[in-house]
This record gives sequence, structure tokens and C-alpha cells, in this order.
Amino acid sequence: MKTPFTIEKLSAQEGAWRIDWFGNVAYPDLNRRQSQPSIAVQLSRHPRPHPMKETDRKEVWLPIGLLPFLKVGDIWQHGQATGENTAPTKEAFLKLKISAETTSFYKAGGKPNSEKYGALRSLIYWLPIHLHPWHSAHTHSNCIVITDRTQLQIIIPCMELIRFYFGSSSSLLSTLFKPMLTRTELAKQYVKRSDESVFLRLADGISGASAADIARILYSPAAWSAASLIGKSALSCSSLGLPIYPKCRFPFDGETDLHVSGQWLRHDGSQVGTFIVYEILSCSHEFPFKSIRYVATGNKAKFKPSDSTSRPDQQKSERKNDDAILLTDSDPDEKRQTRHVQFISASSRFPDLETKTIFRNPSFSIPKDQPYSAAPSGAFSVGATGQGKGITPVEIESGVPSQHFDVQELPEFFQAGLSTLHNALCFTLMTPYSLAAYAFPIPVIHDPQMNPYATCFTQNGSEKPRRRMMGCVQVEYTDRVEGTLIIEPIYGDIPEVVSFELSEEFFDLNLVKKQLRIYWGEQTELTT
Repeated sequence: MKTPFTIEKLSAQEGAWRIDWFGNVAYPDLNRRQSQPSIAVQLSRHPRPHPMKETDRKEVWLPIGLLPFLKVGDIWQHGQATGENTAPTKEAFLKLKISAETTSFYKAGGKPNSEKYGALRSLIYWLPIHLHPWHSAHTHSNCIVITDRTQLQIIIPCMELIRFYFGSSSSLLSTLFKPMLTRTELAKQYVKRSDESVFLRLADGISGASAADIARILYSPAAWSAASLIGKSALSCSSLGLPIYPKCRFPFDGETDLHVSGQWLRHDGSQVGTFIVYEILSCSHEFPFKSIRYVATGNKAKFKPSDSTSRPDQQKSERKNDDAILLTDSDPDEKRQTRHVQFISASSRFPDLETKTIFRNPSFSIPKDQPYSAAPSGAFSVGATGQGKGITPVEIESGVPSQHFDVQELPEFFQAGLSTLHNALCFTLMTPYSLAAYAFPIPVIHDPQMNPYATCFTQNGSEKPRRRMMGCVQVEYTDRVEGTLIIEPIYGDIPEVVSFELSEEFFDLNLVKKQLRIYWGEQTELTT
């Protein structure tokens, strides 16, 4: 698979190069990048020459935000992945038990513990150089060893655990490498209801592609421990003046089917097999929720009532643009709109997500006099926005893609209602957990005699009466935030608009029913 971007630092290398290993994390050049650390990527010429010369090996520092697309064993040429992977084999380890008893931390250049594995086995390195030379420059990098079965040890580099389980977006990765992670750095608001549905208002700059990962971090103690360990372990190394080799464990305890690619290491005279994982392909363990509604802040869509013939479709065109972009190693410009690069669906990596609804409640705003710069971009880069003049920020995403949203595709009555909300700064759609739609049938409201309000229904000519459609939106003003219901008109073109005080930022059906009763009760009094 051809990459949708070219990495500038790799494009200068002549010939084909293999990613051998991920080394330590650091800020190698603070003059160029400060918003996120970089990782030392070990490369060797491909095919592997014999004998190897110094010029056949290279170490390149790349921003941590690129990690979702960097995989051990992949071949790169002219700054792009060729789609070829050199992993000798793929394996499926079924019903693998993950717990504190079956997993241990070891250094890549370390040996097994003699008390656990015996004196003879403890004499042999986990990764003998003659069988696995790829890690030789970074023998202090951390790995997890799984010993669920007597005759099998599975070794997974901690950087692969980080890449697979938390590499759903560049922004999430950058956040997890901060020394002391807090939950509000992931989500400003998070609510889990009794029906296992979750509402998230993601923190500023966090990609919606990471909604599932963030929900797992927030609602699974094991996942929080794994995620927070990344920054804690980095801080521990830094405080001791040591190279930073982060640690990470599995974000769950329990059973899973783990599909991986990698290499078998057979030791002479031993019946014990060791498998070193290059890449985790999929993991079947369940996520701790049934559905997610989320709001992602950042580059909002612009609401501008206009004729449908002039609809902008910027987000769709950005995601479908296959022209490779050149990624530089500098912090991007805060005045430029983020470009999203999605290259794999999370459902293929996590089968459990195939049966769960993850739905974005879009935010959009009134256009300002000075929108994001439309000048041609000189370069692109991952990372938090800063002072990189002319450099467009890029979000690398491998999580669940957000559904396409175009304000102009909302029903006409919805757009007409939004146009009446003068002085509004920002809108956020609020949707029921049971429906993946922005407009939906109005709930049926009953009077004290349990008769449905006639105003819940509309009728076109000889058609049978049907429930009116409605939308719900959170409206942000300079001095307040309100909830607003916009209801399809029964007659004419003017919708009914009902504003009320919000108790929560997620859709509350009981609150909506209460507001409709109050509103229609007032309307009845006015007409009698």
C-alpha cells in the first residue's frame, strides 16, 4: 500500500531501507521541534548485504506522531513505504491470557530470570544477536514477555504496544508522552451511562479517531495504568539522566486472540520456542463500552446559510486526496487548518469495534472575518501547532474514521432554525444514543390524560400522520451555553425553535420531553 505522504528525512536515503527497531525517545533538535518528542528509528539497507558495512545502517529521528505508520519489518524507499514487509511469518495466538502473572518487563538485551526459567535458560539472551541483530543498537529498550504457555514465550517491544493500542492518532500519541497524564488532557467531559453508552467531549486538539482508545483509557483501570505508564517511565529515565526507553503494558487483563507477524527464535537444544513480534495485527479483547457519542474540538466546520449549489466539501476532498504530501520535521503553523490522513480502520485491528457504534456529534461555527490561511502550503508536519510559518498541521489517523459531515446537508428546516440563532458563536449537534442521525423523529409527548399531543405529528395531504422531525443543538454564546430544539414546521417554512438551560452536554431524552411539554403548554395558554 502506497503511503499518502512522503517523509522528508527518509526521502534522502538512496535505495530501499528496512525498519529494524525503535530506539529511545528524545528531543534531538529543539530548534526545529518542541511540541512532541522524536523516536530513534533503526534502518538497514534492503536486501541485507553481506557483510554489513557502517554505511548500510542508519538511525533517523522521526516525530512520535508518525509512529502509527511506522512498523518494524516494513521497507521504505524514496521516503514512502513500499507495502513490502519482511516479517518471516504470521501467527495467531488464541485464548492468550494477559495478566500480571503472565507478563513481565525485560530489556531487549536481557536474559531470562533464572528462578523462573531455570539456570540453563537464563544463560541465553532473549534475543541472541546471531538470530536477531536488529535491536543491537538499543539493547536497553523495553519489551513485554508473555509466558502464558509452558513451551512458548512471546516477546513484544513496548514501542509496538504503544503503536498498536494507542496509535489511533498523532495527537493521542503526543499527549501520552507527557510526563504526568491527566484524564482532562484526553477529554474535557466524559460520562458513562447505565446502558454502557459513553459520551466524550474530547480535549482540544485530540482527534476523534482516538475516541475508542480514550474511552478504554478512561473506563478501564488496566488501560489507564498502561497509558499513564508511558509518560511516567519516560520521566523516570529522564530524571536519572538515562536514555528514554518508555514502558507500556497491555491495556486490559483477560483473554484475547492476538494475531501478529514476526520471527521465531529457536535455541539449540531447547524445546522452548520464542517468538519476537514485529507487528500486532489484531486483538479481540472487548472494549468497556457499547457505544460512543463524542464531540471533537479544533478545526470546526463553517455554517453559512447559502444556496445548495455552492456547498463546500473540504473535509471529504481532503480525505480523498491521494497526492502524496511531504512531511517535514518542524512544528506546524497554528494559522493553518489541519489535514487528516486516515490509512486503516480500527475495526480491522479490533474486531470488537465492528459491533459498536461510535458517532461524532459535529461542531460548527459562524465564519470569522479571518479564516484559516488559504495560501498554498509550503510543507506539512505532525505535531501541536506553533510558529512553523507556512507549515500545515497533519493528523495521522488509524482509529475509527469519523463520518463525513456537511452543514449544508442538514434538513432545510434545521438550517432555517440555525439561521434564527443570532449572536451564536458555535453549534454542537446533540444526538440520541440509539440513532446515528442528526435529525430524528420527535418523541411522542402525552398530556395528563395520556393522550398524545397533536403537535407531535404532521400530515402531507392524504398521507398518514407521521411524527415530526427535529434536531437538537448545543449553542454557545459569549455569556452562556444553551440547548436548542429545532422542530420541523407543520405549516409553512418556519420551524419551531425551543431554547432551554442545559443540565448536561449530551442528549437527555427526559429533559427534551420536559421542555416540549413546557413549550407546548405555554403555546396552548397563548391561544386560549
